[in-house]
Amino acid sequence: MNNFSWPNFFVGILGIALGLWITKDAYHINHHILFMGWAERKYGPGTGTVLYRFFGIGLVCFSILVMIGTVDVTGSSGFTAKNGTQIQQTQNYNSGGDSKIAP
Repeated sequence: MNNFSWPNFFVGILGIALGLWITKDAYHINHHILFMGWAERKYGPGTGTVLYRFFGIGLVCFSILVMIGTVDVTGSSGFTAKNGTQIQQTQNYNSGGDSKIAP
């Protein structure tokens, strides 16, 4: 949990709310907003609603990981050293023209 940040926490809360709404209203979404016709044709009737429910549950699980800091979607956590200072990641480019495998 060393990547915790408040923006990630708020994005996680919004993702959980959206995922729960998708899971709860999957039937309405499938039949009135965006019909999953390919899922209904391939796997049978009712599978479009089930697909929306799986998507909603997946979004809730992903949002929990974002909320606790395992996944950083806002880029605001950065890299911190053990003493709490911010670390900048830099990449060295070879301007000489010859290629290097490792520095």
